[in-house]
Amino acid sequence: MSEPNTTELASDVMEALAGPPEGADRSGTAFRENVERAESEFDIAELATSVQALVKRLGEDPTDLRALESLIVLGLAHPEALEHDGIPLAQEGKRLAVLFEHRGETDRAHALLEMLAERMPADKRIGHQLASMLRRNGKSDRLLERYLSRANEAVAADRPEDAIPWLQEALLVDRSRRDIARMIRDLRFQVAERRSRTLRGVKRVLGALCVAGVLGAAIWWERHVETSYSELPVADVADLRSLRERLAALDGLMESYPIWLGMLKASSERADLRVGIQKLVSAQADAERAREEERARRLAQADSAKLRGDMHMENGDFAAALADYRESLAAAPDPWPMRERVEANILALARWESDQQETSR
Repeated sequence: MSEPNTTELASDVMEALAGPPEGADRSGTAFRENVERAESEFDIAELATSVQALVKRLGEDPTDLRALESLIVLGLAHPEALEHDGIPLAQEGKRLAVLFEHRGETDRAHALLEMLAERMPADKRIGHQLASMLRRNGKSDRLLERYLSRANEAVAADRPEDAIPWLQEALLVDRSRRDIARMIRDLRFQVAERRSRTLRGVKRVLGALCVAGVLGAAIWWERHVETSYSELPVADVADLRSLRERLAALDGLMESYPIWLGMLKASSERADLRVGIQKLVSAQADAERAREEERARRLAQADSAKLRGDMHMENGDFAAALADYRESLAAAPDPWPMRERVEANILALARWESDQQETSR
């Protein structure tokens, strides 16, 4: 864009948004109307070129108040336009408000700061500057109205904790307003009651979660232990080794999991296993004694028959000796230390008996 066109564009924008150099309406209402006009009449393409023309104009003459005013009006109407060019709207807007006040245009300064506060509520410095300006210009009633309006908006939005600071500011402006002090007390009570209800609700939720957690953990614990219980080696009531393996595994389970709902069942089974093991041990002991007694009886019978056979041998009664030796061998348990000797005697006597039979024929 050529230099004359840029200058002309800047002049046109200032004419539209700040009015003519002389005779323009300098009221706060007119300032707001200019912002509304900028919102509806400027499209995106016009915004970019208009901002650039105004920035260039201010670069040439930083004291051009109409150019700064037009730039701030565009920024209030379209904040993204100034952000794109890196122009700090809040900072430049507060500077313009100070210039307005110095020129005696306090209504325009108030309108500008109010609009900045509306569009940038997070910037507390704007609100502080507006409050200071209203106090300096003897407009405490307007400041009070602004604080009460903000408080009412917070209450309507169900944010009493945000309304209290605004009411406190209002009370600083007019300490005689007992109704404001009463509202602050009521809102504080409401906030405290809400926090108390929230805390009770949180406690109930946490309590329910704890109960659910405990129940869940208990259910998991019971299932886990029951699974481990079901996986123990199975016992054969007639097999001492399997009974002892089952008992050892059950002892280990109860030592690892001392508390669970199946504890009584496991304790009862453990007692039954011990009784079963004791019965099997006793039965085996009885059987072993019976075997030893039978062995002793057979040993005595074998020894007695051998002794008779030896006596018959000495007397030359070989037939009787052979019968006794055979009886002793049949009765003798294993092992028997006399077995080989008796077998040799039986073999010799059997040959003798065979020879006798051959001779008699």
